[in-house]
Amino acid sequence: MNHDETRSDDTQSLLKKTRSLAKMIDLGADPQTLWEPEELGTILEHQLAAPLEFEVIGVDRARLRQLRAQSNAPAEIQTFGDLLTHPQPPVALLELTKQHSKASCFHPERPLPDEVAAVLYLASIVAALVKCGQRITRLNDDGLQYGLDRALRQTWLDASTRHLLEAGRRWIEAHDSEAE
Repeated sequence: MNHDETRSDDTQSLLKKTRSLAKMIDLGADPQTLWEPEELGTILEHQLAAPLEFEVIGVDRARLRQLRAQSNAPAEIQTFGDLLTHPQPPVALLELTKQHSKASCFHPERPLPDEVAAVLYLASIVAALVKCGQRITRLNDDGLQYGLDRALRQTWLDASTRHLLEAGRRWIEAHDSEAE
């Protein structure tokens, strides 16, 4: 790579950072445009690795421990990722994850970008449907399908979450064909 190509890459990086900073400063900006796809992927990865006991909005740690004990949560479920990938996750913790994700969208500090919160919301619903045979949402199948289709178009999803959401889409398709 020659000096001009390096400078061009540096210029592109600086322009990208400047645009991001400008979006953050512009208070009228749509918050959905503040994050680049690769940043959303990193945020999702971080959230999936986050310990359940420290990350649930509106639930203190003592209550979370009580819910874990009541649901007989396996000891290996320590993070959101562990919960969503477990073959038999406790429904109470999936419900809590769903509520946490939804609350994130309305929290004054917006701890998660809406796109990431929506993916976690849908993933918790799908895990309950596919792995536990329980529906933890009032969304009908059409609404759920719409959300899954939108989420699955995101390029920043990790493979495990994408696989779970695809399983949810297959569950809905099978459920629709059974109803006919």
